[in-house]
Amino acid sequence: MKKVTIGSKPTANSAPRSPDQWVNAKQPSAEPTKRLTVDIPLSLHTRVKSQCALQSLQMADVIRKMLEHRFPAESEHHDPSEPATDQGTEIQKPVEP
Repeated sequence: MKKVTIGSKPTANSAPRSPDQWVNAKQPSAEPTKRLTVDIPLSLHTRVKSQCALQSLQMADVIRKMLEHRFPAESEHHDPSEPATDQGTEIQKPVEP
């Protein structure tokens, strides 16, 4: 289970922070983070959210893991002389009428 530390109440003279600063302050990380917003169909969101809840997983953690698997860091890439392989994600072009 994820533990969240609740900080002290901000004082009236504390400087306002941007949303990115607020998020980065809440998530200590070796690497800075960047927020990503993606629109997905409601039915997909419902499926992902319900499966994550049933498995006691956080949606963001599952999506980060999927992205890391699909787009590994440069050090994890195969030899450039080897043929590229698809890792199961295909982008389909719309069919013209």
